[in-house]
Amino acid sequence: RGIAAWLHVAMGVEQPPGSLQGAIFFTGLRSNDLVRLDKCGSDGCGRPVTIATGLETYGGLLPWQGSLLVASKSHLVMQISPWCQDSSCPATPLIDVERALGPGDYGPFNLGGIAWCHDSLFIVFGGKSGASGVLRCTNCSLGHDCTPSCSLVDGGWLPGQGP
Repeated sequence: RGIAAWLHVAMGVEQPPGSLQGAIFFTGLRSNDLVRLDKCGSDGCGRPVTIATGLETYGGLLPWQGSLLVASKSHLVMQISPWCQDSSCPATPLIDVERALGPGDYGPFNLGGIAWCHDSLFIVFGGKSGASGVLRCTNCSLGHDCTPSCSLVDGGWLPGQGP
């Protein structure tokens, strides 16, 4: 909210509610921390703020209903506040990918991109020797576990195998 207020004062422009404009979010390759840079201008940006830890390097970030969706190394899609001031802020699990896949040994896999399309969340997952595919999760809302409404729409238990 701070950067939105700053932009409003500096530029006289009202930001849409829940807007993430004016901030840069990225996952550190070595640390797997989610970092926010804000107060960016022609002289650079303010100090980096780590707002979450233990994330997938290529798990994707998705602005969603005023929060950010992130993918953790523990195969959870979680919602976090984009304006958190340190990594101790709560992360609310939204989807447990292993539980959504059901019982079985899926081997090692990672979470990839996250997308919102036609009232559904889509989560890409894959591994060299583990399961790979795409999950579709419906009926998702802030603060509520939508794992039971997830289904496998492409992929399976073997790497690179379709249904």
